[in-house]
Amino acid sequence: ISKTRKRQKMLMRNLPYAHRGHVFKDKRLREYYESLWWYMPDPSYKDDTSDFTEVDKQFVNYKED
Repeated sequence: ISKTRKRQKMLMRNLPYAHRGHVFKDKRLREYYESLWWYMPDPSYKDDTSDFTEVDKQFVNYKED
């Protein structure tokens, strides 16, 4: 698997967290999501997945076939 594909997988798996304002410690994730107009970091966000939709869960559990 190429570096590009690994990066894409990482971004996909973290997308539902970014939508909810997760503050990323990983520099690559933080810089990527901070470059998007819709990303609003929320330091009070706790990694609560109880409101995840089925689509969100598919992103988080994404595995390449």
